[in-house]
Amino acid sequence: MRLFLRRPTAATAPSAGAAPGSPVSGSPAPGPTAARSGGIGAPPPVRRSNVANVALLTVLWLVVTGAGLYVTVVAQPRELAAIEASERAVVLRREEAGALTLQQQDAEGRVMESGLRWATRYKVVPDSLRAHDVVAYLNSLSRSGFKNVDVRVEATETAPDVSRHVLAVSGRASYGALHRFVWDLENNRTFYRIRALTIEQMDLNDTDSEGRPTYEAVVSFTLTVEALFGGIDGLSAPPPGALFTDAALAPQPVGNRPPLVPASVLPMRTFARNPFYPLVLAAIPPNTYGLLEIESAELIAIADGRAIFRDGTGYHTLGPGSAVYLGYVSRIDAANGRVVAHLNKGGIVDQVVRRIDEVKTLDAPGAGTGEATYRPLNPDGSRAAAVPGTAPGR
Repeated sequence: MRLFLRRPTAATAPSAGAAPGSPVSGSPAPGPTAARSGGIGAPPPVRRSNVANVALLTVLWLVVTGAGLYVTVVAQPRELAAIEASERAVVLRREEAGALTLQQQDAEGRVMESGLRWATRYKVVPDSLRAHDVVAYLNSLSRSGFKNVDVRVEATETAPDVSRHVLAVSGRASYGALHRFVWDLENNRTFYRIRALTIEQMDLNDTDSEGRPTYEAVVSFTLTVEALFGGIDGLSAPPPGALFTDAALAPQPVGNRPPLVPASVLPMRTFARNPFYPLVLAAIPPNTYGLLEIESAELIAIADGRAIFRDGTGYHTLGPGSAVYLGYVSRIDAANGRVVAHLNKGGIVDQVVRRIDEVKTLDAPGAGTGEATYRPLNPDGSRAAAVPGTAPGR
């Protein structure tokens, strides 16, 4: 603590002979204010500046504002992002749990299906199998419908799990014969497997014993056959009756044929169409049996539900369902004087309509050259332009 002493002055200095503590003559007695503002030990008056107050308030405002901005701009977005990330993680975990449930159900279904297929398997993997026996079996399957077959033993592979004979087969056959060959190999009881099947269409044009032209669409093929044998225990199908409580209900295979099981167990042997046969042939088959070529013949008359045509060989009487070259007669309309036929031109099905009012003339272009033309009627009754005989009016 600091003490402030006031130096005595002449006005305030005590006179000689005055008693200590007595008031000085000629000066008023000190009042309460004077006692508070002067004297030994009294502090000086304290005054605060307005500038300091403003600075202090500014600092406080800056601190509060900075803290608010930090919370609003930095802290709260971080917390919000963390909450959103946690929410997304929860949603993803829920979706993952649902997906895992679906995968589990799918896996259980596949396990049941695989177990059922394994329990009902009928393929036989013999303990031993000779290569020439495989060749003899392949030759027995290719006796019908094959032009030529070449079977070669490429290799014999021996392994602890299963052994195999690898054979290369090539040749030419009809589409139906090739389909039967592949089906028998894949579905008969002996375990054969087909690899690397390639096919290529070939058109065979020839003549029969009577000199008539013939056409046959065949397929040139190459494939690799694997004959399995010597498998591990349990790989081969069990003996008949092993999986049935009643032996009378067990499949009873005959030779190398599939067992007598419901048709739904085996793949389809027949299809709506041969899967190997092309949709459209490269060439139209010739008229081997000398059938009426309805597109070039002349419709003479319709009587009693039958149609009479004329061509270079004479007169032909046809009814609904009668065979013609490339097709058949589907309808005879006597009221409108027309005959409708459906023709299959190498895979392209066409409907041909012949009318009784089509006139064959020789005064149109082509006259005198032996090329006959047709002049069909238009809907208004007028004659249409002449067209070649190979393209009659439809």
